[in-house]
Amino acid sequence: MAVFERCCCCSVRTGSLVFGTLGLVMALVNIGLAINGFVSYELATEEELHGQVDEILKVVEELENLKSQVDGEVLKEIEKQLLEIQDGVKILQSEGTIENVAIFLKVSMATRIVSVLQSVVSITTYSLLIYGIHQAKYKFILPTLIWNPINVCIDVIIIILYTALFDLALHIVIITTAVYALVSLLCWLCVFSHWRMVKVQVGAPEKLEL
Repeated sequence: MAVFERCCCCSVRTGSLVFGTLGLVMALVNIGLAINGFVSYELATEEELHGQVDEILKVVEELENLKSQVDGEVLKEIEKQLLEIQDGVKILQSEGTIENVAIFLKVSMATRIVSVLQSVVSITTYSLLIYGIHQAKYKFILPTLIWNPINVCIDVIIIILYTALFDLALHIVIITTAVYALVSLLCWLCVFSHWRMVKVQVGAPEKLEL
């Protein structure tokens, strides 16, 4: 017997189809964003970051020299820009900030690679899911039931990693992760219910032989 007979206001078949379609679209979008990120991404070392701060300080010095040559609204605007730049430089020069930025860039690159691999697998499994739903072939639905929990676990590990390294707001992370896990579980149960229904419809044995 299926866990769910219906998914909200629609059948579990429709709910599973919507889940598969949205998952496929999101995986394709994620790969597109990742490719764009790889093209524009620059992995800076701590030395390079320190060098960029020095360049900013040179710009500040030039603006300070420029102040004596202007007046009125232009002078006010330059002073405003100087204050903003100086505040940013102070933050960058505070203890451990540049080191944290360098670590963040490295972790971001690593998680982006992992995300691309996740998306490739997701595209495959969601495509099989959609095909399995349309053709009433339960074996094509099974990969999503296996991959989805693994995918969620990987995402949760990445969230925990970012939280541990960069001191994110813990209560927000917990709430967001809990909601994500709950929604993922409901979607999984919907697909699982449809998988069970298809097995019954085609007269498959209760124990699936892989």
